[in-house]
Amino acid sequence: MAIYTFSSDLNLVQDFTDSKIDLREAVESISVPLGSFSTDLYGAIAEAVQKWDDSFSLDQPLNQGFLVAITDGSDEAGYHTLDYALDSRGDKWVYTIGLGGEIDEEILDEIGNRGFYGVTDISRLQDVFDTIQVDIVRYANSFYWLYYLSSRRDAGPHELRLTVQGNRNTGETARIQRTFYSGDFYDLPGGVLVNSSECNREGIFELPLLEGTRMQLDVVSHWGDAQPVFDWSVDVGDVVALQVIPTENAILLTATGQAGRTAVLTVTDTANLDLDPSFNREIDIEIVDAYTLDFESGLPTYVRNCGNWNVDSDYAEDGAFSLCSHGVSGGHAINRLYVDLAVPSGSEIRVEFDVLEPSDDGAGFVVIYGLYERIDDGAGNWLHRSYDVQVPAGTELLELRFQHDAGPDGMLCIDNINVGVPPQ
Repeated sequence: MAIYTFSSDLNLVQDFTDSKIDLREAVESISVPLGSFSTDLYGAIAEAVQKWDDSFSLDQPLNQGFLVAITDGSDEAGYHTLDYALDSRGDKWVYTIGLGGEIDEEILDEIGNRGFYGVTDISRLQDVFDTIQVDIVRYANSFYWLYYLSSRRDAGPHELRLTVQGNRNTGETARIQRTFYSGDFYDLPGGVLVNSSECNREGIFELPLLEGTRMQLDVVSHWGDAQPVFDWSVDVGDVVALQVIPTENAILLTATGQAGRTAVLTVTDTANLDLDPSFNREIDIEIVDAYTLDFESGLPTYVRNCGNWNVDSDYAEDGAFSLCSHGVSGGHAINRLYVDLAVPSGSEIRVEFDVLEPSDDGAGFVVIYGLYERIDDGAGNWLHRSYDVQVPAGTELLELRFQHDAGPDGMLCIDNINVGVPPQ
């Protein structure tokens, strides 16, 4: 709570605090007169409601403010208009309390969109405060976070309607109705998942690390009966070092061994392991001197496939396998491929790969930090691309992105990705 006084100006007595002692001392420090005998009520209301922002988000804590304005008169200064005060207030909630018999009840009632209270006997002021407090607490307890799990997997559309049984409100606000499309819905994998995402639902099972680099791994656990409790361990202690970040259900993994060394990282949800072996996840760690992806063993699980990318042997270079993006019949598709790699902060990194465009119905791009460059030429031949990029200071993750803006017949293939420190 914060406390202000106003006459011709708005004056801060106590900034926002939850200390009852500080608030009591602030109230007891207020003396009269408060300043000028001319009251700028409209200006005070307009300025006071700017002292906080209301926010309603699933990702952030709820923040809802209230203004309680106490006055024994009306706006006498004439600096601002009632419309100015109302426009400034907007949807923010204001209680007004009018003390004495010289108040303009109609105006205070209009300003107080959450309630107006006229008090002729100051002994009733405590009752008014109690009423306002009950209203605020009741409002704070009226929020519900509802989850809806749909079994639909077709495209839709589907209508979802939410009502409250026995609700005395029968108007338009008595229900919430929304349309949703379920074509992209999928079954959530159970058990422990590490670095999972919408484009990599099962998470990772293997991870290469450049010598001396580090990467954060995030873990979740689904479909357990109990609140997850995670245990991290590694079978070879001098290959990688673990730093647990319990507040984020994550660890910071640092490559301490030399290139060629391997280890197995085990993540266990000990609270739910008895339910199913999937609550134990093993990840193969390899220390490398450069990252190499040739897709001969399929698509590595640390690569995020956000689109229609598939391992393909028909267009492979050197008779092996390549990774190809395909268009979608009857429409335009944007297929993205993300490769997240740990790199030394502030270093120079060389990124190399081969690219082929069997069909020029589209355009292919590579994105590396601030670089955004087209990589195909429609000639139908394998092309070698090489880029030396500077890793920004404070950055330890290289997000290498390939993007194919594909027409219905479009196709783009990538092979022999190599990322490492260029030779001196």
